[in-house]
Amino acid sequence: MQATRRGALGVSIGLRREMLATALGLAGLGLVLAAAPARAEAPPEHRGAPKITGSREVGRLLSVGEGKWRSATKPTFSYQWEVCEPKHGPCNLIPGAEGSTYRPTSTEVKKKLRAIVTATTPGGTASVTSHASKKIVPGSPLNVHAPTIGGDLQEGAQLAAEPGEWVGSEPISYHYQWERCSTLTAVCEAIAGATAATYTLEAADLASSMVVKVLASNGVGSASASSSETPVVGALLPANLGLPSIGGPLLDGQLLSALTGSWSGSEPITFTYQWLVCNEAGEECSEISKATGPTLKLVAGLIGDTVEVVVTATN
Repeated sequence: MQATRRGALGVSIGLRREMLATALGLAGLGLVLAAAPARAEAPPEHRGAPKITGSREVGRLLSVGEGKWRSATKPTFSYQWEVCEPKHGPCNLIPGAEGSTYRPTSTEVKKKLRAIVTATTPGGTASVTSHASKKIVPGSPLNVHAPTIGGDLQEGAQLAAEPGEWVGSEPISYHYQWERCSTLTAVCEAIAGATAATYTLEAADLASSMVVKVLASNGVGSASASSSETPVVGALLPANLGLPSIGGPLLDGQLLSALTGSWSGSEPITFTYQWLVCNEAGEECSEISKATGPTLKLVAGLIGDTVEVVVTATN
């Protein structure tokens, strides 16, 4: 009985040692697996060349696609356009042409364009070149930023037109037509003779807004574009340039006349009057009742006093 018990105990101990050895072996194996490097992501791989789409006329927008790619994560893309000489000539980078779109210039007529598309992922980068476009051809003017108007919006002020931004084959010439727009009917009408890049506002423009229409022309064709309407043209307030004066004999019963003096401002200008009586020194003036016309009849009560007139201009 005692031997049997000791034997069982020995077996149990032996089993525990095997289990311990097995556990230690697994732990060691786990340590080895944790230390093994992770498999690196492969760089992107292109599966189809990008294509260029759009008009090949000078100034028109060309776009290049991303092409087809195989990668573990979605790539980010960068671009570089090149211009290629005709008849399989060399291709050169176009400085600054680093977007997915590009507008051909006059210097690229009869040449071809292509784009290098670069894909980037955590695994690395890879580049592929698009198919070349057909030869670039001349293009008619195309407006990409509308004309603008600068200057003060008051009668007598000069407005200046900027043609805006145009693309197309050079040289491009510009012609102008100023228009007056009614705030009541919202209709704009061309102003006869107003065909320069500048325009001086007239009385007829008061309470109207202004627009300039630009016609751009080159050897291929022409196109027009208009500015936005300006705010409403305002009047110039009356301003005195020369003081009023009084004419006539200073005698009892005689008629004095007020001369308005010289004024600037938007026409028509109307005038109102107020005659004043003052002491001999021309001070302590007071209004003469009902003396509001351009003339004043002198009466005995004014003898020994001085008279003045206040002229008010209104437009």
